[in-house]
Amino acid sequence: INCITTNDGRTPLYQAARCKSTNAVKVLLYRGANANLGRTSDGVTPLHWAAHKNSPEIIQLLVSKGANINCVTTDDGRTPLYQATRSKSGNAIKMLQDLGANANLGKARGSHRSSGRQKRTRTSLLNYASIDA
Repeated sequence: INCITTNDGRTPLYQAARCKSTNAVKVLLYRGANANLGRTSDGVTPLHWAAHKNSPEIIQLLVSKGANINCVTTDDGRTPLYQATRSKSGNAIKMLQDLGANANLGKARGSHRSSGRQKRTRTSLLNYASIDA
């Protein structure tokens, strides 16, 4: 269930989230798949894919099974919340916010914080919140 399927660190759960297959995610988690396993060499997780694909149900399933809601990619510091914002995934943004994702996390390439990226993320979140209200 937790086998790594490629040289890049992908697991069946990673692939299920990437393909937006809620039923497959449910079965894999029920059977004991590790929600934090399946990180690629650049740090992308099943939760990043669920955020990108606007899959709030998968996000909730992964977080309920221990997925780190504030995990960051190793290449450019993207969090699932940033990924959802970048992908304009409104339902995913709302779910991540409801589950407590930190909008102040995320780094630019390298080790310095990107205040511009953080500002854009917060602005996008505020814009989404005002539309949704």
